[in-house]
Amino acid sequence: MSQRAARRVEVNERVSAWTGRHTLAELRALLDAAEVPSSPIFSIADILEEPHIQARGTLMTLDDPEIGPVLMPAPVPRFSATPATVSGPAPLLGEHNAEVYGELGLTARRPR
Repeated sequence: MSQRAARRVEVNERVSAWTGRHTLAELRALLDAAEVPSSPIFSIADILEEPHIQARGTLMTLDDPEIGPVLMPAPVPRFSATPATVSGPAPLLGEHNAEVYGELGLTARRPR
């Protein structure tokens, strides 16, 4: 590791030259075949298209009353016996004030 760190510029140049000759799919296949642990660095657009992300249901769309459909992370962790659910978007500022005040025995009237 110390020799690699001492020659990091050379190592980075060689790795960049080699990876630059391949597509991401080719690199993943080559590294997987050689049993080299690796992972691509995804852009946001890549994440949205990644088959594994789609298959795992990592993202979900929620309808927000003010801005429409919003793509967001699904709940984690996931348990088969007690699956998490999302009942709706986050409340608007003050949306549940009357309900909360009522449970506390208060009114929504502001003090003077």
